[in-house]
Amino acid sequence: MTAEWFDGLNSGRLLLRSCPSGHRSRPDVLACDVCGALDLGWAEARGRGVVVAIATDHSTKPFTNLAIVELDEGPWLTTRVEGAPVERGQEVVVGYEDGEGEAYPVVTASS
Repeated sequence: MTAEWFDGLNSGRLLLRSCPSGHRSRPDVLACDVCGALDLGWAEARGRGVVVAIATDHSTKPFTNLAIVELDEGPWLTTRVEGAPVERGQEVVVGYEDGEGEAYPVVTASS
């Protein structure tokens, strides 16, 4: 279901699910979050957003900082934070890290 999501990340693109009405949803949904449409495609996101919440995963060494980001297109995305810490309400940019064969999204402070 999310193969295109990971293919997009591996090629440096952030993809979201998109319904015929143009609503954007997280990559893991089966129906549009707004209208409930089932015929979803994929659309590229700008890769910018605002931090809604932050947390630290203490089960990893070194600790991993996480952020929930509300993307400009609307959906929320949970990501790792790279570089300087971020704060709630801060604008961020989504980047990509290679994680043993699969890319994953990370956020950094917007400049």
